[in-house]
Amino acid sequence: MPTGTYPGLLDIANLTMPDGSLATAKQIVESLNQTSELWQEAVVFEGNDGAGHKSITRTGLPTNTWRKLYGGVPESKARTAMVRDASGMLENYATIDVKHAQLGGDSADWRFTQEAAFREAFNQDIAEAFMYGDTDVNPERFHGIVPRFNTTASGDNAQNIIKAGGVGADNASIVLTVWGPMTTHFFYPKGSSGGLQVKDLYEQTVYDASGDPFQAYRTHYKWDLGMAMPDWRYTARACNIDVSDLTKNAATGADIIDLMAQMIELLPVDFRAMGTPAFYVPKVLRSFLRRQIGNKSNVWLSQGEVGGKTVTKFDEIPVRRLDRMRITESLVP
Repeated sequence: MPTGTYPGLLDIANLTMPDGSLATAKQIVESLNQTSELWQEAVVFEGNDGAGHKSITRTGLPTNTWRKLYGGVPESKARTAMVRDASGMLENYATIDVKHAQLGGDSADWRFTQEAAFREAFNQDIAEAFMYGDTDVNPERFHGIVPRFNTTASGDNAQNIIKAGGVGADNASIVLTVWGPMTTHFFYPKGSSGGLQVKDLYEQTVYDASGDPFQAYRTHYKWDLGMAMPDWRYTARACNIDVSDLTKNAATGADIIDLMAQMIELLPVDFRAMGTPAFYVPKVLRSFLRRQIGNKSNVWLSQGEVGGKTVTKFDEIPVRRLDRMRITESLVP
């Protein structure tokens, strides 16, 4: 969870989790943390525009003037744009046969354990939307990072994209972002109960695939969440990484270490003061990086401890693994 002054998922859940939950907010969020590394640094704020969030994005700096005696100074201001991000609604119902629950002891703790798969599925879907959600294609989801950094041909943020030279169909990305209120953050709808809700619906009559009834315990899982990026300068993407060319000794393929060093230098110099940075990589790239830690020529990678857990770091920045990050990405032009 975030260690700075900004609220993480557990902070929000503790404040806003409604009565009637199957488990405590702490139990639910700890369960989510066990199946996704996304929440270790991510921060969450209340949205400011209904189900969405408006951010003022800076598009240019003001112009200064070298003044001479008796010479005036023309007024200037920073160029900005208003951007509105929408949240998405992710829902599911967990159903457990009453007889099955009785055999398991018929306790809330047993049901909570049995529903772990539902919480993991929620986690994975949120992680996928965080990376690949595209509201132009799936308007019911929230807009993720990759669609915001998907071309080097246009847009101010094209300068924060590094192409690694892949040409095939097995391409992956590395994403670096800084979590904070003015950089990148998740948000939940204004006035809602933290976006994350887990409600025990108790025993109900439900129906099987043939339409025959049986008694079951049901739990409603609901997560209203969006992502905002007030300042794109604090995010970078290295793309077109051909994973089939990578070798254990890094003799061939993209120079991952060099790419990550370049990504850090793309961010403003104050990025560590603006929030909590984190790298996000697919499973195959994190495995590659872990195997490089013992390389004597490596001065960037290390193993450290965050929250009592061993974490791979690059220049002291955590390298987080997201299993929904693809190794079949389209080439970025």
